[in-house]
Amino acid sequence: QLRPLWKYMLHLYTGRSEIARICAGSDPRQEAQHNAVMGMKCAKSLKLSVQLAELTKPVFALQVFSVLPLKNAIIEKKGLLKDKARLVVPNVTHSLQSLRLINVVYQQLVSSKNAIFRYDHVEHVELLESLWQFLKPGVVRSHHRHSKEWGELGFQGTDPATDFRGMGLLGLEQLVYFAKHYPSQAIHLLDLSNDPNVAYFPFAATSINITAFVLQLFHEHRLHGYLLAREDQILLLDSSLSPEGASEDAACVAKGLEYVHDLYCELYTDFGRTWKAKQPKDLMDFPPIFAELKAQWMAKYP
Repeated sequence: QLRPLWKYMLHLYTGRSEIARICAGSDPRQEAQHNAVMGMKCAKSLKLSVQLAELTKPVFALQVFSVLPLKNAIIEKKGLLKDKARLVVPNVTHSLQSLRLINVVYQQLVSSKNAIFRYDHVEHVELLESLWQFLKPGVVRSHHRHSKEWGELGFQGTDPATDFRGMGLLGLEQLVYFAKHYPSQAIHLLDLSNDPNVAYFPFAATSINITAFVLQLFHEHRLHGYLLAREDQILLLDSSLSPEGASEDAACVAKGLEYVHDLYCELYTDFGRTWKAKQPKDLMDFPPIFAELKAQWMAKYP
């Protein structure tokens, strides 16, 4: 409740709007270059601004928006062209481009989640087969498509496609990413799921729950800071020179997706450690253990 009053007092004292103060930097002796901290502060200011609420609705609905008209509208409403700091407008632009990249990455994830696994799509079948090869190197299944052997990977039936219905192709993509890029951790977790000295959990089915939780974190805007902190590495790949920013460069979007997949891998690995440490009696202990893990990660990414 004190925020509007505090903003008003600062505006009277500095002659600047909150977003102008953020994008000018805290040191009046030098102009600030855009960075992750500035990006987060700018995003928070835009989200909380009553004056800009209608303009920024698509941004915080995680929709793909056009940077230029939104930037111009913000400049006009906040009188940014009057600001003496030369980098205020470029920093606002950079912040909007960063938010657009985040939204494009999110929409790509949602698109994968909404894509249904289909056996008549060669690339889908190849992706599923690669999962078996990464997790069971050198082991050949007795049946090519439907087989009880899929249960060894923690699928709940003979047809793994049915397990992916909740998270679509994204559930498979993230599990394959884990097995391909972190094979020792993935195989260790698979072994843990089948360890007779530890309560069983279905490896593949649990992974789909992890994927759903990652998407939830993203939907709740909890991963903005995580991605903004890695933006410098993403921008190294940007060759688009587009006014929309790095979101128009496929390599940058792919790198953003990789960072989200890496987070999924970290989260699933953490689940494995937690499951073993909690010493569950059986699978019935999964809901409270997973709920506790989710609470910890939501505190980690507020």
